[in-house]
Amino acid sequence: MHDRSHPLRVLHVVERMVRGGVETWLTHMLRTMDRKEVHNDVLVHLREPGEYDEEITALGAKIFICPHDGNPIVYAVRLAKILRQNPYDVVHSHLHHFSGLVLLIARLSGVSVRIAHSHTDTTVVDAGASFDRRLYMRLMKWLIDRWATAGIAVSANAASALRNGVSCQLKWQIVPCGIDLSPFALLLDKSPQRQRLCIPDAAMVVAHVGNFTAAKNHRFLLQVFAELIKIKPDSYLLLVGDGDLRGETEALAASLAIAGQVRFLGRRADVPAILAAADVFLFPSAFEGLGLAAIEAQASGLPVIIADTVPAEVEAVPGLLSWLSLSQPPAVWAKACLQAHEEQAPPPQAECLRTIGGTMFNILNNICAIEAIYRHKTGLNQVSPVSHSGR
Repeated sequence: MHDRSHPLRVLHVVERMVRGGVETWLTHMLRTMDRKEVHNDVLVHLREPGEYDEEITALGAKIFICPHDGNPIVYAVRLAKILRQNPYDVVHSHLHHFSGLVLLIARLSGVSVRIAHSHTDTTVVDAGASFDRRLYMRLMKWLIDRWATAGIAVSANAASALRNGVSCQLKWQIVPCGIDLSPFALLLDKSPQRQRLCIPDAAMVVAHVGNFTAAKNHRFLLQVFAELIKIKPDSYLLLVGDGDLRGETEALAASLAIAGQVRFLGRRADVPAILAAADVFLFPSAFEGLGLAAIEAQASGLPVIIADTVPAEVEAVPGLLSWLSLSQPPAVWAKACLQAHEEQAPPPQAECLRTIGGTMFNILNNICAIEAIYRHKTGLNQVSPVSHSGR
């Protein structure tokens, strides 16, 4: 039972606090949670600083570095030492399969509440894994099922990716991640945003937000845009994100002779402003746990052309999403983008924001749900109001 005279102490475990979907959501949580009620710290695996590190420490959170250099025993000793020296009420792991080892160590270190959080659906990739990888995944799922006291997933598909088959004892709760709606409420005009990106006001602009990983399917995305240029030559593509496949994607854009109309913008803190410059959002992910970028696009009032491999739960504003199969050729996707731009009349952005504001995709509602899980598991069932100031 938690001592009510002190805030709940929660340790979040992630790879690194870069500008990615999970990390951005977690930073929004740390900004918004009432720090008199919940004290959050972060443990990362990589020594290289992340873009959010400075803000996180300014918010009063500690960042622990616990390198994982391929030796699980050394890692376990390092993590156990941190947990012994810094007692926590909750260890909240966001590391997918690897959460199994994290939560076992947390249990052995005396942490009473241990949460596995699944943010992605890796089922398709896992099906083609090697024998050794399948053994690892089976072990990790068993450890999660055995030692997690709560399972949170952003969608039913994400829960299935970590569920321990028919023998699963852990009850998974579906809590989609939320976004901070306040930057989108500025209702930014297209023209000034396009000017700073050197894009003509009359052009058609397609946007995508996602780090350059296999899941985001940038190769197919560029093929779609190459087809779009054939029928709408004054089109531009905005790509927000970074990652291992960025160089390969830049080379592909050059080989398709579209590089002059593709803007590689890197990781950005001004995603709402970037989306304000766009007409259509393109999201052909090979797989997703949820797809927070598609929520951001809906908050911007953009029509979204989206793969049917993305969980249906991502549809927050009825009528904004057009679903297509990745088996359809790029030309079909390009025509869908053009049709959404020229023929679809999306609801006003203010209406989109009101719709999202009443859902779990609103970070304020999202935090209440996460806090409720913390408090229930620690024996504190009363949920305090979320502070807008993060005091």
